[in-house]
Amino acid sequence: MATKKEFKMMSLGMTVLIIFCAFLILSMPYFLIKKSFIGGMDFTGTGQIGDTIGGITAPFIGIATSVLTFLAFFVQYKFNIQQNERIDKQDEEIKIDKFENRFYSLLSILRENIAEISIKDEYKSRRAFVYMFNEFRFCYYELSVINVENRYCLSENELTNISFLVFMFGIGNTSDDVIISILEPRFKDLLINYLMRLEQKQEIWSESMVNNFANIEEQDKVPGKIILKLNDELDRKITFMSKYKPFAGHLSRLGHYFRHLYHIVSYVENSTLSEDNKKDYIKTLRAQLSAHEQLLLYYNSYTSLGSSWRSNDNGKNLLLEYKLLRNIPIPLADFGPKIRVEYDEPNYFEWEQVEELFNR
Repeated sequence: MATKKEFKMMSLGMTVLIIFCAFLILSMPYFLIKKSFIGGMDFTGTGQIGDTIGGITAPFIGIATSVLTFLAFFVQYKFNIQQNERIDKQDEEIKIDKFENRFYSLLSILRENIAEISIKDEYKSRRAFVYMFNEFRFCYYELSVINVENRYCLSENELTNISFLVFMFGIGNTSDDVIISILEPRFKDLLINYLMRLEQKQEIWSESMVNNFANIEEQDKVPGKIILKLNDELDRKITFMSKYKPFAGHLSRLGHYFRHLYHIVSYVENSTLSEDNKKDYIKTLRAQLSAHEQLLLYYNSYTSLGSSWRSNDNGKNLLLEYKLLRNIPIPLADFGPKIRVEYDEPNYFEWEQVEELFNR
């Protein structure tokens, strides 16, 4: 793109050239009819003055014409560059507008999906995620107790995968068959034991809802409350209390939620935007996720259903690349895979900054 300085220089050059040519043409007759001060040069007898002027000025006019033609082409060249840049800029703006329209439309659908999530009309929207996370946490610890008691030696990743699948599909004849078909055959005995234990807890919950507290300690006689003793050194207890029947599954609530969330991230990831712009848009998406949504997203990524989060088609960990778990409350992610180990990138978690402020 031509600058003002370039245009000024071209204008000045053309002005000087025109003045010089005009002076040369106007003064030429005077000098040609005079005898030369230099010996041997006399133009008074050369014939018609016009022929002499024409012969002498023709090269100058030719040069001036060439220069002006070059300047005309140069200006046209600069204009073409400007025009192409404008077109490219317009095309880029159209692409961004088209991308943003789709992105914010997908974001709007996500908000609608969250608003429509409901558990027995008792827990709705983002509040439902709090209870779903607590239910999954109970499922995990129930399986971990079985793992210790029977010495199955399952890893934290395997415990997370199995317990999250049961949490998603629920317990029951159909659900049990689906989960067994997904998992490896070596987990079958463990899974049968696990499902039976959850069924027992489900029955305790049902009895507590009708105030049948037989064989329940006095302090634990609360409707809708189930308790799991971890039998560890601290003699901890894991409790879950709700007005809905636990372990009935949440696939109908969370299945399309996770799929749509992944679709949005993939849409940004596969776009032609710069890496910085991609991260800015994902940051906007992350701002829509509550703490318990990020917690469930984290544990879902360790399951056979959500493994693409940690390694997509390009082998990229989307949760790490775009810091989708940045606002996760770390103290609540105190079971399963160690989140600080998995995501040890400096300043990844907002919670670390909060800890630094309190530790000053």
